[in-house]
Amino acid sequence: MARHANALFPYEEYPHTDIYETGLLAARAMEQTLAGKLTPTMAYRRIPFLLPLFRTGAERICIQKLERKLNKSKIEQGATQT
Repeated sequence: MARHANALFPYEEYPHTDIYETGLLAARAMEQTLAGKLTPTMAYRRIPFLLPLFRTGAERICIQKLERKLNKSKIEQGATQT
């Protein structure tokens, strides 16, 4: 994927409840790239890592809600600063 892309924006949550935030980050990066303010650089490195997908239960719901609110706040602050 890295070979054929200018940028990658992976989801940070599983299940993928951060679709809006990730899309907004990608759109802002595209806007800045088209305006000449950002030059994406791709890099790839294989690491021996496997995500434990079995740990996505209800115990994370409260933390995920707080993380989404924090990320949304960061995105909104960035929008007012540009």
